[in-house]
Amino acid sequence: MKITSFTILAVCSNTREVFFRDFLESVVAQDYDNWELYIIDADMSSDVEKITKEFFPSDTRVHYRKLKKRTSKAYGTNIGFHFAEGDYVIVTDCHNRLDPHCLYYIAEYVFDMENVDILYSDHIDLEGIEKTNIHVKQGFNKELFLRNDYLGDMIVFNREVIKKVGQVKEVLTEAFMYDYLLRCMEKKYKFSHIPKFLYYKRIMSNAMPSVNQSPMPGVEVVSEDTVKKEGAILGIIRSVFPDFLKNPVTGEDIDRRELIYKEHMACIKAYLMRNNINAKLSIDPAKRFWKIEYDGSGAEYRSKEYILLKGESVKVSGRHYLDKMFGYIKQKDVAVVGVRFAKPFWTTENCGYIYDTQGNAYPAFYNVKLRDGGYDNIQLIPREIGMVDADFCMISAKAYKALGGFDKELKGRDIMLDFCIRARKRGYRVIIDPTIIAKKYSSDVISEETSHNKLIEKLGDELRKGDNFYSPNLAMGLENHRFMEAAQDDQRTVQSNA
Repeated sequence: MKITSFTILAVCSNTREVFFRDFLESVVAQDYDNWELYIIDADMSSDVEKITKEFFPSDTRVHYRKLKKRTSKAYGTNIGFHFAEGDYVIVTDCHNRLDPHCLYYIAEYVFDMENVDILYSDHIDLEGIEKTNIHVKQGFNKELFLRNDYLGDMIVFNREVIKKVGQVKEVLTEAFMYDYLLRCMEKKYKFSHIPKFLYYKRIMSNAMPSVNQSPMPGVEVVSEDTVKKEGAILGIIRSVFPDFLKNPVTGEDIDRRELIYKEHMACIKAYLMRNNINAKLSIDPAKRFWKIEYDGSGAEYRSKEYILLKGESVKVSGRHYLDKMFGYIKQKDVAVVGVRFAKPFWTTENCGYIYDTQGNAYPAFYNVKLRDGGYDNIQLIPREIGMVDADFCMISAKAYKALGGFDKELKGRDIMLDFCIRARKRGYRVIIDPTIIAKKYSSDVISEETSHNKLIEKLGDELRKGDNFYSPNLAMGLENHRFMEAAQDDQRTVQSNA
């Protein structure tokens, strides 16, 4: 049996020495020892080298490289990619803290699974010594990822993936890893989620300074050669935001939060252009995520391309909702699009459904205020989902035909759950757009034991895998997407290991 080896890669820029020491301590504490560490020092003046040698005076697994001139973190990442020799490369921030079992759990996952290309995990925010926000994630959700960089800042790459995808774009100072992951997604590499808290993300009180000096803290200097070489992405940034920082060295004032947000949106614009997807890109006022509205104009004239299910008592709010839904259906890999249903007093009846290993479906975000983002704001963001509400949804006519339609032996919610699971198994996606809100004043959904037993007999293997778009660290049932005992117990376990 081959023992998996790891390269831990951290680029040091604007390094806080006390937190860098904490990071190195967490590497020393790993209970899995087949690793090497690359410290790429991009600081103009710091004691990164001194501290590294203090922790590892003679450990040949540790490699320190000082960049000759101040360059971008992206450049430092490319240097690390070049020298990494591990089977898997773990890219993380030099201020983060790894859980002592981090490498062990990753190695265990890699051993048990096949074709592991890219890995990410849950994490907890760390402010000083206080553990604050908990980020429980789900299986890779393409639609969510296109609107929110939710994977976190510890990503594990199979080194073979890096060899084939190549370098990160050095013209990007904040979103280079997001752009890189988008490119990996386009090349159909598999993203896997480990539902464990494998690291703590360091949150610093002044992590978002205004930038108005040279060299600018928080924004790395990019060479003119790099700008010329990768001018396309910079041009896209400026096409989306005409007032974007013109000169990284002498440019006008820009807040780092703005820079991060704008670079991510520019990466999405580039993705849409590369894939010939017509869509409108816009800003969320609170800048929690960014908005994408696909072009589905003319839906009413192209009704042969979709099937619209709509209960007699269903009322839909807003205008152009058919065009919005058809914008998804026009994409060849989308089979079903659902919407959010509201109850009286502006609370959520369901934002799609989640299901357990027994095929029981539960309304997501039940009884949550419509304007409340819910857990990590995902109640407001279009995303892939386990199952939509059949009282109002749109189905691709081609997908419906390819899947052989609905199973007429099933009843109630089992019909749609069966269809959605079969669709995903065939490579289609099931989407919910919570920006479209509907109300229903009656429902004919009837649950029958015979139907449910038939569903379990038919799809038992798929059901036992669980809902890929729901984390096992969150409670199931009507209280889903809220932290209950399941998440709290896991958190206590992680904290005890810190």
